[in-house]
Amino acid sequence: MSDDIIGQGANSVDGAGAAGTGEQAGSREDQEKKYTDADVDRIVAKKIAAERSKAAKQQNEELEQRERNVARRELSLKASERLSESGFPKELSELMNFSNEEAFEESYKKVTKVFRDTSKPILSGRNPANPDVDSFGFDPVREAFKPPIR
Repeated sequence: MSDDIIGQGANSVDGAGAAGTGEQAGSREDQEKKYTDADVDRIVAKKIAAERSKAAKQQNEELEQRERNVARRELSLKASERLSESGFPKELSELMNFSNEEAFEESYKKVTKVFRDTSKPILSGRNPANPDVDSFGFDPVREAFKPPIR
Protein backbone atom coordinates (compact mmCIF):
# COMPACT_ATOMS: atom_id res chain seq x y z
CA MET A 1 0.00 0.00 0.00
CA SER A 2 2.74 2.45 0.78
CA ASP A 3 4.30 1.59 -2.58
CA ASP A 4 1.06 2.52 -4.30
CA ILE A 5 0.99 5.89 -2.59
CA ILE A 6 4.59 6.62 -3.51
CA GLY A 7 3.93 5.62 -7.13
CA GLN A 8 0.83 7.78 -7.30
CA GLY A 9 2.70 10.73 -5.86
CA ALA A 10 5.45 10.36 -8.42
CA ASN A 11 2.95 10.18 -11.27
CA SER A 12 1.12 13.22 -10.06
CA VAL A 13 4.37 15.21 -9.83
CA ASP A 14 5.45 14.07 -13.31
CA GLY A 15 2.07 14.93 -14.72
CA ALA A 16 2.16 18.38 -13.19
CA GLY A 17 5.67 18.89 -14.45
CA ALA A 18 4.73 17.92 -17.99
CA ALA A 19 1.68 20.12 -17.96
CA GLY A 20 3.71 23.03 -16.55
CA THR A 21 6.36 22.64 -19.23
CA GLY A 22 3.78 22.72 -21.98
CA GLU A 23 2.24 25.85 -20.59
CA GLN A 24 5.66 27.51 -20.27
CA ALA A 25 6.55 26.64 -23.85
CA GLY A 26 3.32 28.15 -25.10
CA SER A 27 3.83 31.35 -23.12
CA ARG A 28 7.46 31.63 -24.28
CA GLU A 29 6.41 31.49 -27.89
CA ASP A 30 3.89 34.21 -27.22
CA GLN A 31 6.54 36.31 -25.46
CA GLU A 32 9.20 35.88 -28.14
CA LYS A 33 9.19 38.51 -30.81
CA LYS A 34 8.90 37.20 -34.31
CA TYR A 35 11.13 38.80 -36.97
CA THR A 36 10.30 39.00 -40.62
CA ASP A 37 12.89 38.36 -43.31
CA ALA A 38 13.11 42.11 -43.94
CA ASP A 39 13.82 42.73 -40.22
CA VAL A 40 16.58 40.12 -40.16
CA ASP A 41 18.09 41.50 -43.39
CA ARG A 42 18.06 45.02 -41.97
CA ILE A 43 19.70 43.93 -38.68
CA VAL A 44 22.37 41.88 -40.46
CA ALA A 45 23.08 44.72 -42.93
CA LYS A 46 23.45 47.16 -40.04
CA LYS A 47 25.93 44.87 -38.25
CA ILE A 48 27.92 44.27 -41.45
CA ALA A 49 28.10 48.02 -42.10
CA ALA A 50 29.34 48.62 -38.56
CA GLU A 51 32.03 45.93 -38.93
CA ARG A 52 33.12 47.33 -42.31
CA SER A 53 33.34 50.82 -40.84
CA LYS A 54 35.39 49.53 -37.94
CA ALA A 55 37.73 47.61 -40.27
CA ALA A 56 38.15 50.64 -42.55
CA LYS A 57 38.97 52.87 -39.57
CA GLN A 58 41.56 50.36 -38.32
CA GLN A 59 43.05 50.08 -41.81
CA ASN A 60 43.31 53.89 -42.07
CA GLU A 61 45.05 54.07 -38.68
CA GLU A 62 47.55 51.40 -39.74
CA LEU A 63 48.21 53.22 -43.01
CA GLU A 64 48.78 56.54 -41.21
CA GLN A 65 51.18 54.82 -38.78
CA ARG A 66 53.15 53.34 -41.69
CA GLU A 67 53.32 56.74 -43.39
CA ARG A 68 54.64 58.34 -40.17
CA ASN A 69 57.29 55.62 -39.85
CA VAL A 70 58.41 56.10 -43.46
CA ALA A 71 58.59 59.88 -42.97
CA ARG A 72 60.69 59.41 -39.81
CA ARG A 73 63.10 57.11 -41.64
CA GLU A 74 63.43 59.56 -44.52
CA LEU A 75 64.11 62.47 -42.16
CA SER A 76 66.63 60.39 -40.22
CA LEU A 77 68.49 59.56 -43.42
CA LYS A 78 68.36 63.20 -44.48
CA ALA A 79 69.76 64.26 -41.09
CA SER A 80 72.65 61.80 -41.31
CA GLU A 81 73.54 62.99 -44.81
CA ARG A 82 73.37 66.68 -43.89
CA LEU A 83 75.42 66.16 -40.74
CA SER A 84 78.17 64.27 -42.55
CA GLU A 85 78.25 66.88 -45.36
CA SER A 86 78.66 69.62 -42.74
CA GLY A 87 81.44 67.77 -40.92
CA PHE A 88 79.41 66.85 -37.84
CA PRO A 89 79.19 63.34 -36.35
CA LYS A 90 76.21 61.34 -37.61
CA GLU A 91 75.36 60.36 -34.03
CA LEU A 92 73.93 63.85 -33.51
CA SER A 93 70.91 62.73 -35.50
CA GLU A 94 69.80 60.73 -32.44
CA LEU A 95 69.11 64.05 -30.69
CA MET A 96 66.78 65.39 -33.37
CA ASN A 97 63.00 65.46 -33.65
CA PHE A 98 61.65 63.61 -36.69
CA SER A 99 57.91 64.07 -36.08
CA ASN A 100 57.58 66.39 -39.11
CA GLU A 101 59.70 68.47 -41.50
CA GLU A 102 59.45 71.74 -39.51
CA ALA A 103 60.36 70.09 -36.21
CA PHE A 104 63.31 68.39 -37.91
CA GLU A 105 64.66 71.65 -39.36
CA GLU A 106 64.35 73.41 -36.02
CA SER A 107 66.06 70.60 -34.10
CA TYR A 108 68.79 70.36 -36.77
CA LYS A 109 69.60 74.06 -36.34
CA LYS A 110 69.65 73.81 -32.54
CA VAL A 111 71.77 70.68 -32.38
CA THR A 112 74.36 71.90 -34.89
CA LYS A 113 74.57 75.32 -33.19
CA VAL A 114 75.13 73.77 -29.76
CA PHE A 115 77.71 71.33 -31.12
CA ARG A 116 79.50 74.09 -33.03
CA ASP A 117 79.56 76.39 -29.98
CA THR A 118 80.80 73.74 -27.55
CA SER A 119 83.42 72.23 -29.81
CA LYS A 120 85.03 75.37 -31.27
CA PRO A 121 88.52 74.83 -29.78
CA ILE A 122 88.54 71.22 -30.95
CA LEU A 123 87.42 72.07 -34.47
CA SER A 124 89.82 75.01 -34.87
CA GLY A 125 92.84 72.67 -35.18
CA ARG A 126 95.17 74.41 -32.70
CA ASN A 127 95.80 74.16 -29.00
CA PRO A 128 94.63 76.98 -26.78
CA ALA A 129 97.34 79.33 -25.61
CA ASN A 130 98.62 78.93 -22.06
CA PRO A 131 98.35 82.33 -20.38
CA ASP A 132 100.89 81.37 -17.67
CA VAL A 133 103.82 81.02 -20.10
CA ASP A 134 105.83 84.19 -20.43
CA SER A 135 107.55 85.42 -23.56
CA PHE A 136 110.75 83.45 -22.70
CA GLY A 137 108.91 80.11 -22.46
CA PHE A 138 108.98 79.95 -18.67
CA ASP A 139 105.98 78.03 -17.30
CA PRO A 140 105.62 78.37 -13.52
CA VAL A 141 103.15 75.45 -13.28
CA ARG A 142 105.52 73.12 -15.09
CA GLU A 143 108.39 74.26 -12.90
CA ALA A 144 106.37 73.62 -9.74
CA PHE A 145 105.72 69.99 -10.67
CA LYS A 146 109.22 69.29 -11.95
CA PRO A 147 111.00 66.56 -9.98
CA PRO A 148 113.66 67.95 -7.68
CA ILE A 149 117.26 67.75 -8.87
CA ARG A 150 119.52 65.81 -6.45
